[in-house]
Amino acid sequence: MKNMKSLIGKKFNRLKVLNREGTNKFGQATWKCKCDCGNICIVSTHGLKNYTKSCGCLNTEVRRKNAFSMGKANKQNFKKRFFKYIKKTESCWIWIGDIEVSGYGRFWYKGKTQKAHRLAYTKLKKKKIKKGMQICHKCDNPKCVNPDHLFQGTIIENLKDRDAKNRQAKGSVNGNSKLTEEKVIKILKLIKKEKKSSDIAKIYNVSWSTIDRIKKNKIWKHIERI
Repeated sequence: MKNMKSLIGKKFNRLKVLNREGTNKFGQATWKCKCDCGNICIVSTHGLKNYTKSCGCLNTEVRRKNAFSMGKANKQNFKKRFFKYIKKTESCWIWIGDIEVSGYGRFWYKGKTQKAHRLAYTKLKKKKIKKGMQICHKCDNPKCVNPDHLFQGTIIENLKDRDAKNRQAKGSVNGNSKLTEEKVIKILKLIKKEKKSSDIAKIYNVSWSTIDRIKKNKIWKHIERI
Protein backbone atom coordinates (compact mmCIF):
# COMPACT_ATOMS: atom_id res chain seq x y z
CA MET A 1 0.00 0.00 0.00
CA LYS A 2 2.93 2.28 0.75
CA ASN A 3 4.17 1.95 -2.83
CA MET A 4 0.72 2.67 -4.11
CA LYS A 5 0.37 5.86 -2.07
CA SER A 6 3.73 7.01 -3.35
CA LEU A 7 2.20 7.50 -6.83
CA ILE A 8 -0.18 10.19 -5.61
CA GLY A 9 0.97 13.58 -6.81
CA LYS A 10 3.45 12.12 -9.26
CA LYS A 11 3.49 13.07 -12.95
CA PHE A 12 3.63 10.48 -15.72
CA ASN A 13 3.99 12.24 -19.08
CA ARG A 14 0.76 14.33 -19.30
CA LEU A 15 -0.95 12.59 -16.37
CA LYS A 16 -0.83 13.64 -12.72
CA VAL A 17 -2.02 11.05 -10.18
CA LEU A 18 -4.74 12.42 -7.88
CA ASN A 19 -5.67 9.40 -5.77
CA ARG A 20 -6.20 5.63 -5.69
CA GLU A 21 -9.27 4.51 -7.57
CA GLY A 22 -9.43 0.73 -7.08
CA THR A 23 -8.40 -2.48 -8.82
CA ASN A 24 -9.07 -3.59 -12.39
CA LYS A 25 -10.14 -7.07 -13.56
CA PHE A 26 -6.50 -8.12 -13.79
CA GLY A 27 -5.88 -7.35 -10.12
CA GLN A 28 -3.83 -4.23 -10.92
CA ALA A 29 -4.16 -1.05 -8.89
CA THR A 30 -5.89 1.80 -10.73
CA TRP A 31 -5.45 5.52 -10.26
CA LYS A 32 -7.53 8.59 -10.85
CA CYS A 33 -5.42 10.96 -12.95
CA LYS A 34 -5.76 14.45 -14.34
CA CYS A 35 -4.41 15.10 -17.83
CA ASP A 36 -2.71 18.35 -18.86
CA CYS A 37 -5.72 18.99 -21.10
CA GLY A 38 -8.02 18.96 -18.05
CA ASN A 39 -9.65 15.56 -18.58
CA ILE A 40 -9.91 13.01 -15.78
CA CYS A 41 -9.11 9.36 -16.50
CA ILE A 42 -8.49 6.08 -14.70
CA VAL A 43 -5.18 4.31 -15.40
CA SER A 44 -3.51 1.22 -13.95
CA THR A 45 -0.09 1.27 -12.34
CA HIS A 46 1.30 -0.76 -15.24
CA GLY A 47 -0.19 1.69 -17.74
CA LEU A 48 1.25 4.73 -16.01
CA LYS A 49 4.72 3.25 -15.86
CA ASN A 50 4.82 1.75 -19.37
CA TYR A 51 2.62 3.16 -22.11
CA THR A 52 -0.21 5.51 -21.08
CA LYS A 53 0.94 9.06 -21.77
CA SER A 54 -2.34 10.98 -21.71
CA CYS A 55 -6.11 10.65 -21.42
CA GLY A 56 -6.13 10.04 -25.17
CA CYS A 57 -5.65 13.64 -26.27
CA LEU A 58 -2.08 12.98 -27.37
CA ASN A 59 -3.20 10.28 -29.84
CA THR A 60 -5.88 12.63 -31.17
CA GLU A 61 -3.29 15.35 -31.71
CA VAL A 62 -0.98 12.94 -33.53
CA ARG A 63 -3.84 11.72 -35.77
CA ARG A 64 -4.82 15.28 -36.63
CA LYS A 65 -1.25 16.19 -37.41
CA ASN A 66 -0.84 13.11 -39.62
CA ALA A 67 -4.16 13.80 -41.34
CA PHE A 68 -3.11 17.39 -42.02
CA SER A 69 0.25 16.26 -43.40
CA MET A 70 -1.44 13.61 -45.57
CA GLY A 71 -4.02 16.10 -46.81
CA LYS A 72 -1.28 18.56 -47.71
CA ALA A 73 0.64 15.83 -49.53
CA ASN A 74 -2.50 14.72 -51.41
CA LYS A 75 -3.19 18.31 -52.39
CA GLN A 76 0.34 18.73 -53.73
CA ASN A 77 0.12 15.35 -55.47
CA PHE A 78 -3.20 16.30 -57.11
CA LYS A 79 -1.80 19.53 -58.55
CA LYS A 80 1.35 17.80 -59.76
CA ARG A 81 -0.67 15.09 -61.55
CA PHE A 82 -3.37 17.45 -62.83
CA PHE A 83 -1.02 20.02 -64.36
CA LYS A 84 0.80 17.28 -66.26
CA TYR A 85 -2.19 17.20 -68.63
CA ILE A 86 -2.55 20.93 -69.15
CA LYS A 87 -1.14 22.94 -72.02
CA LYS A 88 -1.41 26.65 -71.32
CA THR A 89 -2.06 29.11 -74.13
CA GLU A 90 -2.38 32.90 -73.90
CA SER A 91 -5.96 32.40 -72.75
CA CYS A 92 -7.13 28.81 -72.36
CA TRP A 93 -5.64 25.93 -70.42
CA ILE A 94 -6.12 23.03 -72.84
CA TRP A 95 -6.63 19.55 -71.40
CA ILE A 96 -4.32 17.13 -73.22
CA GLY A 97 -5.24 14.05 -71.17
CA ASP A 98 -8.16 11.68 -71.74
CA ILE A 99 -11.16 13.20 -73.49
CA GLU A 100 -14.78 12.03 -73.25
CA VAL A 101 -16.95 11.63 -76.33
CA SER A 102 -18.71 14.81 -75.19
CA GLY A 103 -15.43 16.70 -75.66
CA TYR A 104 -14.70 17.29 -71.97
CA GLY A 105 -11.47 16.17 -70.33
CA ARG A 106 -11.50 13.48 -67.67
CA PHE A 107 -9.19 12.73 -64.78
CA TRP A 108 -8.88 9.87 -62.29
CA TYR A 109 -9.33 11.27 -58.78
CA LYS A 110 -10.43 9.73 -55.47
CA GLY A 111 -11.07 6.31 -56.97
CA LYS A 112 -13.19 7.36 -59.94
CA THR A 113 -13.10 9.19 -63.28
CA GLN A 114 -14.19 12.81 -62.97
CA LYS A 115 -14.59 15.68 -65.41
CA ALA A 116 -11.43 17.74 -65.57
CA HIS A 117 -13.17 21.12 -65.86
CA ARG A 118 -15.32 20.41 -62.79
CA LEU A 119 -12.22 19.45 -60.80
CA ALA A 120 -10.51 22.62 -61.99
CA TYR A 121 -13.45 24.61 -60.64
CA THR A 122 -13.52 22.93 -57.21
CA LYS A 123 -9.80 22.34 -56.66
CA LEU A 124 -8.18 25.31 -58.41
CA LYS A 125 -10.92 27.94 -58.17
CA LYS A 126 -11.72 26.49 -54.72
CA LYS A 127 -15.49 26.80 -54.99
CA LYS A 128 -18.21 24.26 -54.34
CA ILE A 129 -20.57 23.21 -57.11
CA LYS A 130 -24.19 23.52 -56.10
CA LYS A 131 -26.42 20.48 -56.56
CA GLY A 132 -27.70 20.09 -60.12
CA MET A 133 -25.43 22.79 -61.54
CA GLN A 134 -23.13 22.50 -64.52
CA ILE A 135 -19.78 24.17 -65.04
CA CYS A 136 -19.94 26.36 -68.13
CA HIS A 137 -17.13 27.83 -70.23
CA LYS A 138 -16.82 31.55 -70.98
CA CYS A 139 -14.43 30.59 -73.76
CA ASP A 140 -16.83 27.97 -75.19
CA ASN A 141 -14.00 25.42 -75.25
CA PRO A 142 -14.92 22.15 -73.47
CA LYS A 143 -11.25 21.16 -73.25
CA CYS A 144 -10.35 24.30 -71.32
CA VAL A 145 -9.72 23.95 -67.57
CA ASN A 146 -8.66 27.53 -66.87
CA PRO A 147 -10.56 28.30 -63.64
CA ASP A 148 -10.98 31.94 -64.75
CA HIS A 149 -13.01 30.71 -67.73
CA LEU A 150 -15.40 28.57 -65.67
CA PHE A 151 -18.69 29.51 -64.06
CA GLN A 152 -21.72 27.72 -62.63
CA GLY A 153 -25.02 27.51 -64.45
CA THR A 154 -28.06 25.28 -64.79
CA ILE A 155 -28.30 22.84 -67.69
CA ILE A 156 -30.80 25.16 -69.42
CA GLU A 157 -28.53 28.18 -68.91
CA ASN A 158 -25.64 26.19 -70.35
CA LEU A 159 -27.67 25.30 -73.43
CA LYS A 160 -28.82 28.91 -73.89
CA ASP A 161 -25.21 30.02 -73.58
CA ARG A 162 -24.28 27.49 -76.26
CA ASP A 163 -27.01 28.76 -78.60
CA ALA A 164 -26.03 32.39 -77.97
CA LYS A 165 -22.51 31.55 -79.13
CA ASN A 166 -23.87 30.00 -82.36
CA ARG A 167 -22.46 26.56 -81.79
CA GLN A 168 -23.30 23.86 -84.33
CA ALA A 169 -27.00 23.00 -84.30
CA LYS A 170 -27.72 19.83 -82.36
CA GLY A 171 -30.51 18.04 -80.54
CA SER A 172 -33.88 19.77 -80.75
CA VAL A 173 -32.60 22.10 -83.50
CA ASN A 174 -32.63 19.02 -85.68
CA GLY A 175 -36.14 18.93 -87.21
CA ASN A 176 -36.25 15.12 -87.08
CA SER A 177 -35.90 14.99 -83.30
CA LYS A 178 -38.92 14.11 -81.14
CA LEU A 179 -37.08 15.18 -78.03
CA THR A 180 -35.95 18.52 -76.67
CA GLU A 181 -33.09 19.40 -74.35
CA GLU A 182 -35.57 19.84 -71.52
CA LYS A 183 -37.03 16.36 -72.11
CA VAL A 184 -33.60 14.75 -72.32
CA ILE A 185 -32.65 16.38 -69.02
CA LYS A 186 -35.72 14.78 -67.44
CA ILE A 187 -34.88 11.46 -69.11
CA LEU A 188 -31.37 11.57 -67.66
CA LYS A 189 -32.85 12.13 -64.21
CA LEU A 190 -35.07 9.05 -64.65
CA ILE A 191 -32.09 7.03 -65.87
CA LYS A 192 -30.16 8.12 -62.79
CA LYS A 193 -33.04 6.79 -60.67
CA GLU A 194 -32.57 3.45 -62.51
CA LYS A 195 -35.94 3.51 -64.26
CA LYS A 196 -36.35 0.96 -67.06
CA SER A 197 -35.58 2.18 -70.58
CA SER A 198 -38.85 0.71 -71.85
CA ASP A 199 -40.88 2.61 -69.24
CA ILE A 200 -39.13 5.90 -70.00
CA ALA A 201 -39.62 5.31 -73.74
CA LYS A 202 -43.41 5.02 -73.25
CA ILE A 203 -43.53 8.31 -71.36
CA TYR A 204 -41.76 10.22 -74.15
CA ASN A 205 -43.13 8.25 -77.09
CA VAL A 206 -39.76 7.09 -78.38
CA SER A 207 -38.16 3.67 -78.79
CA TRP A 208 -36.39 1.98 -75.89
CA SER A 209 -33.24 1.93 -78.02
CA THR A 210 -33.31 5.76 -78.12
CA ILE A 211 -33.36 5.84 -74.32
CA ASP A 212 -30.60 3.25 -74.25
CA ARG A 213 -28.44 5.34 -76.58
CA ILE A 214 -29.00 8.41 -74.41
CA LYS A 215 -28.01 6.32 -71.40
CA LYS A 216 -24.78 5.23 -73.12
CA ASN A 217 -24.05 8.82 -74.21
CA LYS A 218 -24.22 7.89 -77.90
CA ILE A 219 -26.75 10.65 -78.70
CA TRP A 220 -27.48 14.04 -77.14
CA LYS A 221 -23.80 14.15 -76.22
CA HIS A 222 -23.84 17.95 -75.95
CA ILE A 223 -25.83 17.69 -72.72
CA GLU A 224 -23.30 17.27 -69.97
CA ARG A 225 -23.85 14.26 -67.70
CA ILE A 226 -23.49 15.00 -63.98
